[in-house]
Amino acid sequence: MAAAASLSELPAIFESKQSFEVILQHWAKARIDGPMQVIARFDEAAKQLIATGGLLQGPFFAVVALGKWKNDFPFPLWLVPLFFLPLLALVFCAAKVICTVPLQMEAIDTYMLMKRAADPVGVDDKELTKAVRGWCSTVDRIALVKHRWLFAANLLFLASSFLTLVLLLVLVFM
Repeated sequence: MAAAASLSELPAIFESKQSFEVILQHWAKARIDGPMQVIARFDEAAKQLIATGGLLQGPFFAVVALGKWKNDFPFPLWLVPLFFLPLLALVFCAAKVICTVPLQMEAIDTYMLMKRAADPVGVDDKELTKAVRGWCSTVDRIALVKHRWLFAANLLFLASSFLTLVLLLVLVFM
């Protein structure tokens, strides 16, 4: 297998070095924006689950507290709070998705790196690589944590929906 060619050995497919740099900047921006968009989608999905969980709580509470079946429940009333637990856990897990943020914002480190980059001497390649790897691992870690909480919230949503449906069917057909 041939060794990777250097940039100067590649065929000239770009009109100029400037067009190559524009493509490279666009590609780099897309690679950076991708993970951030995934995190934003996790947050939006969590917000929707919280709203849907609230909508599930409304009919459930109305049936239990205000329904004509209040005195004719097919199961003991002390079990009613157990139906609410998955809904509360759903809201908790979805809120954890939204509230998961980096522990360190690294604002000062980023400022110092940019300040050194503006210096004519520039930034050492190893230092820049270390900073970018650190940022990438932080974003990956946050995305993983948000994904796990969102998965739990989805499972709790399914359980809550099933329990609410069972409760409504039992009360309707009783």
